Amino acid sequence: MNVHCSNNRIHTLLNSDDEFDILLIQEPWFKTVATLCSDTDPEGREQLGAPTNNMWDLHTPRHDASESCKAIAYTKKKIASHICNLVQHPLSTPCTVVIDVLKENAITLRLVNVYHDVPMRGHSLTSIFSHDADELTPTLFVGDFNTHSPLWSLPHSTTSSWARDFEDWMGHTSLSILNPLDTPTWVGSKPMDKPSVLDLALANKAALLAGQLGLVEVS
Repeated sequence: MNVHCSNNRIHTLLNSDDEFDILLIQEPWFKTVATLCSDTDPEGREQLGAPTNNMWDLHTPRHDASESCKAIAYTKKKIASHICNLVQHPLSTPCTVVIDVLKENAITLRLVNVYHDVPMRGHSLTSIFSHDADELTPTLFVGDFNTHSPLWSLPHSTTSSWARDFEDWMGHTSLSILNPLDTPTWVGSKPMDKPSVLDLALANKAALLAGQLGLVEVS
């Protein structure tokens, strides 16, 4: 879910539903949560962070103290022994968090939660497109990719300039789209806003063959 930097939305998610064990969040509220002592600044140094909850473990990607994360994950504390946050993974950046779901120390599913922070020109998905993912590891890429392509977009959408690179990456890594056909994942609040498909769930062959993925539903 993209929570649009809302603290209240995250707290609501963490407190309102016991059905889910893992929450993958894009554009979280990630602001000052504490003031740390500093040898150079008498007023202290701000520490950025996301909301916390005593029932959930917070997972942030690799980032500097001054950076705001655009992708995070929460997992229920009751499954803590089955979760590993891969902070040192090449894809772990402020916009991408990578976690493994484990069973008896074996990877049953790798979750890559992505927020595509689109720059003024081009795209910022180069690190993902160039990463040589392990095809034997069941992997699910999910998130807000902010990309329009004829493969999944609605007919009125303008194709993104990097759509071909995106499609080539999917072909190279044998990724399949799990989204239900012609189902928007974003609907604006203004009359002129047209619905679009910005959020995607992409699974590799290993994840599909493992038989552990059900149908994707859009809330």
